Amino acid sequence: MNKGCLSRFFLIMGLCLLFFSSFLHAMYRLTPEMEQEIVYYQNRYDAQPTSNNACFNLAMVYAYTGDIEAGFDKLKQLTSDYADVVLDECLVEIQKDPNQWRVYFRQAFGYYFKKDYESTIQSFKQVLSLKPDQIWAMAFIAYVHGEQGELSEALDWTNKALALEPDSAALHFLMGEVLRRKKRYFASVSHFVKCAHFRSKEKKYRMELK
Repeated sequence: MNKGCLSRFFLIMGLCLLFFSSFLHAMYRLTPEMEQEIVYYQNRYDAQPTSNNACFNLAMVYAYTGDIEAGFDKLKQLTSDYADVVLDECLVEIQKDPNQWRVYFRQAFGYYFKKDYESTIQSFKQVLSLKPDQIWAMAFIAYVHGEQGELSEALDWTNKALALEPDSAALHFLMGEVLRRKKRYFASVSHFVKCAHFRSKEKKYRMELK
């Protein structure tokens, strides 16, 4: 993008921010069950901050409730070989009960950190076969496709997630990034603006849960 286009991009972004802020009032909210899960796993982590298990479980609850930034921050604390532990544990859990979607969510991240992206996507799709409205499984499928340069697939999956939850900061950021990488710069602006709007509300909301 040249300097002229970049200037127009930020001008439009600023105007959109003024325009959309007058109409956007909602935000993505968790179910009471999910709120309780965050508090539970946060307390477990606070009690054992050096435990890989406590750290990974907190990262996962952040991931499947949409606090992606916090989830990745926790995952950075783990060593890469912990992926093998996760995959072994998930296999045992799946053999006991193959109908728990959270196990496949955990498994997907085990595969992701081993750079087995095809298996990562398949595990997230298994999540969706058990819980079709799990928008964060859709978002991570989109994310993995995007990492592989498969932008059309990333766009399709992000659209599916946004159709179910149009008030999520993370989903609008993901959509903005996909559109930006497809060089649809002006189409990406409204999603970045919505992301900024919803993110400030979500941040306050999340802080109140802790």
